[in-house]
Amino acid sequence: MTGSLQVNPGELRSAGSAFTGVADKLASLDPGAALADAAAAVPGLKTAGACTTAKESVTQQMTAIAGAARTYGTNLTSAADKYEGTDQASGKNIAGVPMPSPGG
Repeated sequence: MTGSLQVNPGELRSAGSAFTGVADKLASLDPGAALADAAAAVPGLKTAGACTTAKESVTQQMTAIAGAARTYGTNLTSAADKYEGTDQASGKNIAGVPMPSPGG
């Protein structure tokens, strides 16, 4: 038999916030700048074209990574909200059940 599942919504929110913060930092980076500079330094060589192609690829991948981190952070926060909402609704349902008087 496995143990019961326990969730700490505050920890989920904290993790969600951390992932969202990382996503913001990743989105603010310009990973292709160095490759653009390299391409500009050697415009007459095939290396320039390779650097430009790599710049586009690296930029697309960084955008995808930042987006995935943001989505994950949002999902963690949403899960925390759902856990709390379910707990509150369940508590109200339990509180609404009439309890018989002892001995009666």
